[in-house]
Amino acid sequence: MTFPIRLAILNNKDDTGNSDNVPECGFGIGGVNPPPVPPPGTIPGVSTPYVGYWKLLETEGSEAEDYSENLLPMEYVGGVELGTKNAAFFNGSSAYALGENTAMYDTTTAISVVAYFRIEQLRDQAAIVSKWGVEKSWGLFHNLNGTLQFVINGGSGIISVDTFTDVDTVYKVIVTYDGTTTKLYVNDVSVSFTGTLSGEIQKTTENINISRKNDGSAFFIGWLRDIYIYRYALSETEILEFKDIEMGGV
Repeated sequence: MTFPIRLAILNNKDDTGNSDNVPECGFGIGGVNPPPVPPPGTIPGVSTPYVGYWKLLETEGSEAEDYSENLLPMEYVGGVELGTKNAAFFNGSSAYALGENTAMYDTTTAISVVAYFRIEQLRDQAAIVSKWGVEKSWGLFHNLNGTLQFVINGGSGIISVDTFTDVDTVYKVIVTYDGTTTKLYVNDVSVSFTGTLSGEIQKTTENINISRKNDGSAFFIGWLRDIYIYRYALSETEILEFKDIEMGGV
């Protein structure tokens, strides 16, 4: 059996609404052909349209390399299993990847999260990726009842969809928010959801984390791969450019 798995996050267009430099993300069976590094973007203080890209494809070592021009690796902590099924496996109790606290990851007017993941065990509010701790900015979570949630500002804005009840199933999730409108895609299909997001997303001093919250709770159990952070909301055309990643050995 083969299956795709990948994760990404994305944010603000520039002041003119330009998104021409967004890379196409194409992946081959059993491997990966990474998108080219685009030319510098036009967002002040940001060197590329995406500000972080972690493949999570390492087979050894203590860092998740950042393939964006910003070169900010994340630290593997707590026994992340590398190179399993062409992804990183997080055990739900101690394993996570820890990134920096940098203004690059503070998204205020827009955000998109693209996530390919395979859940091994459902649990209450497991964090796929988040900038969330004592201070609460944003996070993508799944819950024990199979609900997927994207939350901003400590829960003042939240959307939910009840389609994630199956373990050992690969999901590709894309959430976009431009400060006004929210869109959600599951496996390339636009889906309805409950709840709303509105207003700016608050900035925090929390580190970005994969597979948990920064306060040390909400561990994810399963496989994750390819996490991007962009600074604008994706268009529908850009959303459909994210291809499935074929993963072997499942």
